[in-house]
Amino acid sequence: MRGTELHAVRAWTLARELGDEAVRTVIAAFTDSVGQVPGEIIVRPVVVADEPGPALVSYAHQEDDLLIVGAGRGRRWNHPLGSAVVRHCLTHAVCPTLVVPPPTLTRGKSARGLLRELRHDLDRRRVW
Repeated sequence: MRGTELHAVRAWTLARELGDEAVRTVIAAFTDSVGQVPGEIIVRPVVVADEPGPALVSYAHQEDDLLIVGAGRGRRWNHPLGSAVVRHCLTHAVCPTLVVPPPTLTRGKSARGLLRELRHDLDRRRVW
């Protein structure tokens, strides 16, 4: 609505060597989560060569920025405030920071657990 861009930042220490792959990862994240890169807004994939927490806080450095961070899968042995990246962003960002929880289906589950749950759901629905 405001005509601003969404900067989808992928931060990792190997970004210089894997820049194209990092951009593909950003685009794949949109495809996996919402089906495609949204057409109504301008999405700019950005790759930063640094540790994720400091890179994200440094990139979203203005008070009117909005930093959105995924919470990850959230296992019970993790810190209550999330991963080290999430904690770094929450404690160091100068702009509002939004932490997005993982989809309910994936919370705290391994790939094997997700497959088991899917099979159970399909059995329950008698899809097989």
